[in-house]
Formats: sequence, C-alpha cells, structure tokens
Amino acid sequence: HPSPPSYGPCSIGPGPHHHQSQRRKEPTSGMSSEREIPGGGGGKEAAEGELLGRSLSVSPLSGPPSPGLPPLGGGVSPRMLSECTTEESEEGSEMGSERFAVLPFSSEVREVCLSCAAFQPDRTLDGRALPPPPPPIKRRLSFSAPDNESNIEFTGEVVDGIPQIRAATLPKLVERLTFVAYPDPKYMHAFMLTYRSFTTPLELLEMLAARFDALPPPGLDPDELHEWSNDCQRVIRLRVFNVLKTWLKNFFYDFVESEELRTALLAFLDHMRTVDAFQKPAAQLQRIFDQRLNDEARNKDISFSTVPPTPHLPENMMFDSLMDLHPEEVARQLTLIEYALYKAIKPWECLGQGWSKKDKQTRAPNILQMIERFNQVSKWIASEIVQTATLRQRTLLVMHLIEIADHCRKLNNFNAMMEILSGLQASAVYRLKHTMASLPKSHSKVLEEMHTIMSQAGNYRSFRAKLKECNPPCIPYLGMYLTDLTFIEDGNTDLHKGLISFYKRRLVSTVIRDIQQYQQKPYCLETVGMIREYLLKVKYLSDDEQYKLSLQREARGGAPPKEETKLRKQATSGNIFKTPKKAKDNKSVLLDPEYGELFYIDGYKFYERDTPDVNVVLRDSVLVAATLPKLVERLTDKGTGDAAFMNTFFMTLRLFTTPSDVLGLFIMRFNMPKPKNHKMMERFYAERLDPTRNNILALVRQWISSYAADFRNESKVVAKLMDFVQTLKATGAAAARTCEQIMTLISTRIGARPAHEHLRTVGDRIARPSLDDESGRRGVDQAA
Repeated sequence: HPSPPSYGPCSIGPGPHHHQSQRRKEPTSGMSSEREIPGGGGGKEAAEGELLGRSLSVSPLSGPPSPGLPPLGGGVSPRMLSECTTEESEEGSEMGSERFAVLPFSSEVREVCLSCAAFQPDRTLDGRALPPPPPPIKRRLSFSAPDNESNIEFTGEVVDGIPQIRAATLPKLVERLTFVAYPDPKYMHAFMLTYRSFTTPLELLEMLAARFDALPPPGLDPDELHEWSNDCQRVIRLRVFNVLKTWLKNFFYDFVESEELRTALLAFLDHMRTVDAFQKPAAQLQRIFDQRLNDEARNKDISFSTVPPTPHLPENMMFDSLMDLHPEEVARQLTLIEYALYKAIKPWECLGQGWSKKDKQTRAPNILQMIERFNQVSKWIASEIVQTATLRQRTLLVMHLIEIADHCRKLNNFNAMMEILSGLQASAVYRLKHTMASLPKSHSKVLEEMHTIMSQAGNYRSFRAKLKECNPPCIPYLGMYLTDLTFIEDGNTDLHKGLISFYKRRLVSTVIRDIQQYQQKPYCLETVGMIREYLLKVKYLSDDEQYKLSLQREARGGAPPKEETKLRKQATSGNIFKTPKKAKDNKSVLLDPEYGELFYIDGYKFYERDTPDVNVVLRDSVLVAATLPKLVERLTDKGTGDAAFMNTFFMTLRLFTTPSDVLGLFIMRFNMPKPKNHKMMERFYAERLDPTRNNILALVRQWISSYAADFRNESKVVAKLMDFVQTLKATGAAAARTCEQIMTLISTRIGARPAHEHLRTVGDRIARPSLDDESGRRGVDQAA
C-alpha cells in the first residue's frame, strides 16, 4: 500500500491522565466489548514503552477501510494507522511523566505500531511487507479543544462578517487558518507573512498535515460520522489544500531555503494522494512545486511588451566624472541597481527588527544591503561636492545632482531621490551656504519640492500621499517602512495574556504588504554596463574628511572668493547670464547654469534675466507689464502654453509694436545660442531648443489662423514669414507637417502664393538633414 505520511502512522508524545485507567470501546470486529488499560503501563506494554523512551497513544478512526486495501489483523486498516494521534497531558509534568497505551486489538497490531515508531523497516504482517515509515513529527497537537479565554481572544471588531483575532495559541491560529465555518483570505495572508515570528516553516507544515488528518469528535454513531466526514473533514482538507497552494505560489522562498521542508512537503503530497478525492489536488500542488522549483533554477528572465528607452551613452563610450553622464541615464542605472536590492527583501526580514539585532546578517541580509547602499550613495554625493574646488564647478555639480534626483522622482525611485537629498543635507554640504545660494531659482524650486515630498512631518504624510498617486514600477523610501515596523515592535508585545498576539502580527503584515506591492513590477530599462559599474564602485570620504574639505571650500562665516562673488550674484536668478569677462574675440562669454558656456550671438535680445520693475512688473506673481523681448520670451518659453496670455498678446500687439517686429523676435528666439560643449548638445536640443521651436511653430500657426489681418497689405512681412517657414521644413518630419499647415493657412487666410523661383532658391540653399543628424541641425540653424 502507499507510503505513510511524513508524520508517521503513529505519533509520539505525552499522554493524558497518566495516573488513571481508561476504558475504550472496541470497534466492531468480533472482539470483546471493552477492555481496561492500566494508565501506568505494565508487563510487555511497560517494556515496550521503555524501549521507545516516549509514550505512544493510538486511536482508531471508525469507518470502512481504504478502498482496495483489506483490513490488517484485528480489523485495523492502514487508514486507521495513519490517523493515530497523541494528546498532550492535561495535567502536565516537568519531568515528562508519560504513559504507554495501545488499543485493545491483537498483539500483531500493537507490534505494527511499535515497528513504525521504532524505525524497523523490515517488518511483515500476515505475510505482507510493510513499507519503511518516515520519521515521526516531534509532536501532534489536538485541534479539538473548544474556544475559550485560555486559548483564543477576539478584538470585538468584525470585518466582512469575520471576527478579528487578538491573540491565540498556535493550534488555534492554525485551526482558524483552516476553519470549517468560513475562509478568511486576509487572515491567511497576514498569517503567512508573519508566522516565522512564532513558529517555523517545518512546524507549520507538520501542523497542517495533522490538521489534514483531523479526527472526528468521540462518540459519533455511523450516520453522524458520515455527516462529519462530508461536512467537516472534507472542508478542513480543502482549507489545508488552499493554504498549501497559497504557500507555494506566493511564499515559495521558504521551500527554496530548506531542503528539509521540501522533503517533508513531498512526503505529505504522497500521503494526500492516498485520500479519496484528493489525488487531483495533490497533483496540482506537485505541479506548482515543480514549476516554481524550475523557475528558481533557471532564474527566469523577465520579458516586456514594450521596448526600453534608448540609453543616453557618453560620447566615444568614455567619461571622466559624473558631470560627463546624462542625469537621466544616471537615474535609470541607479534605479535598476536599487530595484534588484528592493525586490530581494523577504517578509521574514521585517520581523522583530531583525536588521538591528546582533545576528542581523542572518535575520535581515537584504534589508542590510539596501541600508548599506543608501549610506554609500549619500556619502558619495557629499564627497563629490566637497572635493570640487571652485564655487562655479560646485554649483554646476549640485545642479547636476538635483537633475538626477528629479529624474529619479519621475521614475518613482524615491529611495534614490532620498539618497541624493540625504547627501545634500550632510553637515559638510549643508554648511556651504554660498554654493546653495548660487543655484538658479528653477533648481532651488525643484530641490524644495523634493524636500517637501520627503519631509518626515506627520509621519511622512506628504510622501504617503505621493505614493498613493504612483503607479508601479516604484521604489519607495525603505526608511519609512522600517520606521513603521520599529513603532509597531516597540509599542506592542509579542504575547497577550500568555497567547500569541496576532493583533501585532496583523499590523506588521500591513507594512509588509505595502513593501511587497512594489516588488511585483520591474523597470523596463536597459542596463549600461560601464555606468552601472561606475555607480556600484563609488568611492567616498569619511565624515571627518568631508568636513575638513568643506571648511577649506567655505570658511566659517567667511565670504566666497572675490573672483567668484559676481558670478554667484548673477547666477541667483534666470537661466542665462553674462559675466564681465571678455573672450579673445572681444565678445562676452555667456554662461548657462544648466548647459555651461554658450556661443555668443550679436544682437540677441533674450540674454537679460528678469529684473523686477526694470524689465518685468509682477503683482502677486502675475505679470502685469514687461519689455517686448520679455513678453516674447514668456510667450515662446517651454512649458508656458497660456492660451489667455497668447490671445491677449496677438489681439493687442499693434498697440505697442508691429507684426514685423514680433516675427523678427520669433525668428531670433528660434535661433537661440547653443552650448559650446558638444556633450551637452543633445540634451540642450531635447530639453530647451526643440520645445521652444515647437512653441514658436504653434504660435505662428495660431497667429495666422486667428489674426490673419495682421499680414494683409504687409507684403514684406508675408515674404519674410514664408521664407522662415520654408526654412523650418528642413528641421524634420514633425516640423515639416506643421509648416505645410502654415503654408496652407497663408494661402487660404492671407491669399499669398509663393513664387516657384523663390521656392527653388530656398530648396537649393537649404539641405534637408535628418532630425537626429547633429551636423544637419547646425546647417539648418545657419540657414535659418
């Protein structure tokens, strides 16, 4: 017959009432009706009990034998043997007082039980060989005790019609896990996330196996027994099946880490196959187990339905410092590194503040790696800043770091964003007042917004609200969750009136679920090996070394170096500013805080920064007056898109200027100065030039469509506009389509027709390069 279950056909443990006699009824097998068994044991029974060294209690399960298996001697079937149980002594004893008792069947049955318990594989009965039994479980707990204050307590709260457990004994917790009256998926999930704080995986499996073979209440007649089998036993077994299925699907790491647990599970599945109507459920669990085991062995790759964005690679695949890397790509590679660390965190690492205990390397290895990574990046950020000698370069570096942090925010990588903010808040960096004062307003505003999001005020109230708005993939700030777990651990005891506090475990499970929900969806990003290696091997100074360098950069209470004072003052507002320094060609040097030094263009009217009451007038942050260049700058700047402002401008422009002047400023704005550093060119086009040019095209189209009267009887303006639009068509497919629309509007709204000779001249003069061709872009700029 099939092999017995892992917990053995018999169970070992202390027996109840070891100083009393007990009467047990014989099953219907033609034997005497009753027999008295001495509680203390005697004769052969005592000797056999002494041989085992522990007590044994065997209880038969009434009912027919398993199908296809003839009863063994004395009318006992293998199923009866598989249902043997041990009950704990109600009186208890520190010395382990025990009794040995067997059912009043033939001596052959008693011998079979002893052979299983004593590991004697080569035994036979009635000429038939018995299979070698597996090791017995350490103990068997009874699930028949009624609910009372000594084994379970409820909170009084009812959720979805289910009373919430405050505390209970371990058997009662397992009983509720497989409760007959109703399933409770929320309870099961909380239990599986936290059970390692009060038991072990192997012990839980043993208890589920014991629950699967639960015994009926004593004294049932055949009809009641049949009803119990259908209404209770079958439901309990289905509950056990569902628990195991959830365990294998969602918490398989328990089985990956323990070969002993895997062996015990397979033995239990073998036993489940011997039970009527549970062959298919056992096969299903076996398939899940095999599939998960194969997935772990293959380290299954993740496939995406979309293509990852094209990486921003350094020129010639070489770089010297962080400043040579595109901030978005740095954010992407940081995100890939940290998602792998975050995803590796297991629920059991969150229990009992394991990351702060002496054996923390064993109890929370992945949380410790995440913490160590956070500290490394924060110290690296601070070290990079204090090692930068000049105020100008420090300012540019801090701006670069703010941009990286902002890209991390856009990627929902709040942990890396917090790492950078932590580095900027390090004492050695925080005291660099002149460096921070040199930041442009745009960067200071972004930095302030990030600080507001990650503020600890109200127990991270702003960050929690932000998280609710985020769609995965996401890497939340782990420190917030560790803080939550610390408060729960410190504010709640493990035991409540001697019972396991499940109220505390439910609180812990809520935090673990929050951590887990962002471990499910990975990032669709491409790894750039050289940048990844650079970020993994960051070097940093000690806190003392950082502070010493910080004092060298800016002395206590001192002013910045004289040669940089004017630069700092001019950089405090606006995106573009001039320095008084003259270049060799006697042209002013233009310095942009975001893109470095720019080419100088004579007559360019958009150099000036906003100066209140000089070139702009603001009231409650609303523009009420400005110079014409400042009005055009706001009209064409990226990210403006104020329809009311645009309509007001075009409707009234003849009151303060002419269409020819406005068109001339549009063309000038279209050809804004570009960075001298070719490494910044691609970023400059993507972030500033292309958005501004798109705005200008949209403005011209709207201008002609809604205010065509500005161009009638203005032949020079129309000719200038047509020449400009034809030139723009060379900048790419998207621009060409818009230009065609503009040319159609010129024809229909204004009535002008371009001369073919004029078009040929423009076509011959203008090359039409690809939008991605850098040299082509320069050609377009020169022609325009």
